[in-house]
Amino acid sequence: MSRLLTLLVASALGAMLLTGCSRGLPELAVTTRPNQIAEDGFTSSTTCRACHPDQYSSWNASYHRTMTQVAVPGAVRADFDGVTVSGVHGRPMSLAIRDRRYRATFDDPDWDGRGNAPPRIEREVVMTTGS
Repeated sequence: MSRLLTLLVASALGAMLLTGCSRGLPELAVTTRPNQIAEDGFTSSTTCRACHPDQYSSWNASYHRTMTQVAVPGAVRADFDGVTVSGVHGRPMSLAIRDRRYRATFDDPDWDGRGNAPPRIEREVVMTTGS
């Protein structure tokens, strides 16, 4: 009986570790992007669930619930190892990892038109969307 109990406890702990690792960072731990703060008038999925339980259940069971995530290893599927992306407006964009952060370098979309070409800017990729 004690072996069975030990096996059940070990299985439960293992399942908790596996599901906990797949969740990524807690939202408030990421300071480089907007965070969901209930006090700011944000209506969360919990609010929707109260009036629309069937729709909430369908959404919660789908990939839509987890499509937008913090850009951390495991959530980012694109290759950021010095890749050039040519299918963008303007000059090709380059993707890289610097300081253990995902970076994209591209033409400044706010360019005022002065000069021969837009300046290049680098931005950190902080969110990823996909399924």
